[in-house]
Amino acid sequence: MSVSVTLRDLLHASELRLVPLVSAHSAIDGDQAPVDWVHHSDLADPTPFVARNQVLLITRPRKIRTAQEYDVYVERLARVGVVALGFGVKVFSDETPPALIAACHRHQLRLFEVPFATPFIAVSRFVARKQAQLAQARDAQTLSALNGLSSAALRPDGVRSLLRELAKRLNGDVLLTDVLGTVTASAGTAVVPEIAERVRGEAHRLGSRGQRATSSFGTDEVYASLQTVGPGEGLRGILVVLTQRPVSPSDHAVATSAVALLALLLKQRARGIVITLCCAPQSWSCCCRVKPASAIKFCRRSARSCPKHPSWWPCLVAPARGMPTLGTQALSPSTTVTRWRSCPQPHPCCRSLQH
Repeated sequence: MSVSVTLRDLLHASELRLVPLVSAHSAIDGDQAPVDWVHHSDLADPTPFVARNQVLLITRPRKIRTAQEYDVYVERLARVGVVALGFGVKVFSDETPPALIAACHRHQLRLFEVPFATPFIAVSRFVARKQAQLAQARDAQTLSALNGLSSAALRPDGVRSLLRELAKRLNGDVLLTDVLGTVTASAGTAVVPEIAERVRGEAHRLGSRGQRATSSFGTDEVYASLQTVGPGEGLRGILVVLTQRPVSPSDHAVATSAVALLALLLKQRARGIVITLCCAPQSWSCCCRVKPASAIKFCRRSARSCPKHPSWWPCLVAPARGMPTLGTQALSPSTTVTRWRSCPQPHPCCRSLQH
């Protein structure tokens, strides 16, 4: 979907019947150039009142008659970034002045002729109407993307589904790294080693700051946008979006919503600690709804005093499915287990942990 009205849209509008006189010198800077607005002025020097990416409509610029004066006039317009010039015929002149055409060729400024039957206000209204249509389409596309991200986040593999949906919506590649820059999940195509190494370094730089931040960089092949995931005091990773062009404001809004959903999913994961107790000669696991601090104390106590199982193995604090491995020292006493299953052979020591 086009992100803005282009000069091509204007020149191909059948109801306006505009006649191109000086066309684009390249596909990049030519008919695909964005048009922000259409302005009308016959001042000898309208540059104080026009801006970049505007179309200027004229009928007979004041005090501009000679070829040299037209050359200076066009050079000023090209310098401030006017995207095209439209000359209205049959008002003061039956045709577009040849000196104006020659000056536009020299300074590579697009020029078209506006027939007498097409009022200048019709050209302005066309651009305004087209802009409103594009804005409405962008809003609908953004809403659809947000609904898709929300649905993906509710799936069993919420994080990976969310990354896949984001990659599809942005037509790019998406990576999730930890605060050290190591990729923990991804969606899309494989990233070339050079870009992957640069992403790792930039993600590490953001993660080491310990606060919410964004960053971006671009190469000839890819544009990268990075956002931290989670609050500043508890960053949970870095979201990296790789696209072939800088993301539009609507795409940026979609990526920011994905960051918020990822923060919730990763926070939920961090609470899903599974406590595993192993004893010999029998081995079984018991996953209980406990506080990690309580489980650690229980394991230490049981290793010394369990009367029926004196040879308790060291307590293993294992992650819930999909979580990175955590040591017991990394657990917060305030973290609560949210995933558990019943022990196949409950032991009184195990049951004492349940509440």
